[in-house]
Amino acid sequence: MVVTILREKMNIVAKHYRELIRVNQNRTILFFAILFPIILFSQYDTTRTYFNDSSTYIECTYLNGIMHGYCKSFYENGSLKEFDSVVNGKAVLRQKYSRSGELIAWYKDNGRRIKFKDMTEEGVLLAKGRTSWRKTKHRNWNKAGKLTYFHRSRKGYGINCSAPEDTIYPDSILIKNGWCFWNDQAVFWKNGTAVDSNGMELNTKYSFTTILFYENGQKAQLWEKKRKGKKVHFRSWDINGILIEDGYR
Repeated sequence: MVVTILREKMNIVAKHYRELIRVNQNRTILFFAILFPIILFSQYDTTRTYFNDSSTYIECTYLNGIMHGYCKSFYENGSLKEFDSVVNGKAVLRQKYSRSGELIAWYKDNGRRIKFKDMTEEGVLLAKGRTSWRKTKHRNWNKAGKLTYFHRSRKGYGINCSAPEDTIYPDSILIKNGWCFWNDQAVFWKNGTAVDSNGMELNTKYSFTTILFYENGQKAQLWEKKRKGKKVHFRSWDINGILIEDGYR
């Protein structure tokens, strides 16, 4: 009696697993049926660009004409100099190595946050930071270890413009044509306020502090914007620390 019950249970379990295998086989066949044409008609290429006496070169992979996969460069002795992990033309990981093989710089982008660090081959820290909408912090040093740049911001991104400064003004056609960007988005101007392509105001809660330093470590310039303020407080000093300018822009 016990043996019969166990056998029936084993048959039920076996039937259950056979059904799982059948279903998974169908899903596997469907998966490859969809994937095969994509693989068949996708074009993967690997290119090498040589420099000087052909001892140094860059090797990159492409998918349908767009950089995808990796990009590597090498020193004259054949050791790895830089390695980039690329997804659809965008570097999500970047690493730089010294001639002796030590990691001296890196950059990571997970879609929500960017982190980076840069050092000399001797291990002297030159730059370090992270960038996200919620919080950004960047610092740069010279080779003597003196801080040369400091930036901190919250709840937003800075607006970067590639046009000459004297052409940037509200409702400028140059800006509307893509001279300025906010986190890779084109910036437009409406009544003196930065907006996106849908007319939504940008950086409504944005605050930041940016400081530039002289080589001796003395503050040179400071820009500061409070969360509720629209104007930027600007101050500058000479190399001896004497205040030159103090006002709003």
